[in-house]
Amino acid sequence: MPKHRTRTSPIRSVADLVTDPHNANRGTARGREALERSLREYGPGRAVPIDRHGCIIAGNKTYQEARRLNIPLRVVKTNGRHLIAVQREELDLANDPRARALAVADNRVGELDLEWDVEILKQLHDDGLDLSALWTSDEFAALFAEESRGLTDENAVVEPGPTDIARGDYPDAGGISDSGSP
Repeated sequence: MPKHRTRTSPIRSVADLVTDPHNANRGTARGREALERSLREYGPGRAVPIDRHGCIIAGNKTYQEARRLNIPLRVVKTNGRHLIAVQREELDLANDPRARALAVADNRVGELDLEWDVEILKQLHDDGLDLSALWTSDEFAALFAEESRGLTDENAVVEPGPTDIARGDYPDAGGISDSGSP
């Protein structure tokens, strides 16, 4: 996979960030709606990790929605050895229902806005990225399986084939005669 561009200027605004061109989550329309509502009602609740060049590692959909909503950016530089906690000074989990709603929204949006791009996952796997800690071999097989459908289009009209059933082989079906009317 090609690498993304390198950045030489400082990251100062949301517009300076770049989405991951190989993001394996396509997202969903319903997830986007839930994310937009959560950001509007509760504000950002977690960090969006970026690499040294401003390419988003995780949180591409959050970034896109935050940019659309003109939510300002604050960059916290770290080397990955510290957990970065986002302290919301206006929320109190013990007394503020908005804090609990943010907790539920954060988890539900993640659930609703996940749709794997199987082609990107296959490419990452083929490029040597070890994903075995995240999927069992059976889960990989199911995820990478070709979508299979019936042998005919689901909307196709299928002509009946020959049969050995003759008139009178089955009892009267609720008063319907051989002519098809009662």
